Amino acid sequence: MAHQRDGFQRGQRLDGWTLRKRLGRGGNGTVWRATHPKYGEAALNILERRDGDRWQRFRDEAKVMRAHRDDPGVLRLVADRLPSSKDKTAWLATPIARPLDRAIGRDSELPAEVAAFAVYARTLAPFSA
Repeated sequence: MAHQRDGFQRGQRLDGWTLRKRLGRGGNGTVWRATHPKYGEAALNILERRDGDRWQRFRDEAKVMRAHRDDPGVLRLVADRLPSSKDKTAWLATPIARPLDRAIGRDSELPAEVAAFAVYARTLAPFSA
C-alpha cells in the first residue's frame, strides 16, 4: 500500500470529526485537535501508514486502551474507527493530553519533575511485564 503523508487538512471532515489543528506527526500518522458534535473536542490520531505491522499495532493500541480504561494515567479512548480493511482510514480519538512541561511548569524544581516521572513509571510498569 502506498505511503500517505499529510493527506489531511485543517477544516476537513472525517466521520463527523472536523480537523481543527495539527498537534503532531509521527512515523505512522498525524494527530489532530478535532471536534465532533457528539464527543466534543479530542485528539484524533489518524493512521496514515499501514505497511508492515503498523495496522495491527494500531488496532492493538485501541484494545489495550479499552482494557485499561479505568487505570490512572492511561488516556481514555473516546471513540475509534478500526475497519477490517486496510483500505479504509483508521483513527483513535482520546482526550487531549497536556505536555509534561505544561502540567508541572517550565521552571519546576527537580523534586516536582521526579515526582511526575514516578507517576509515569507506575502507569507504564504493568505494560513492561
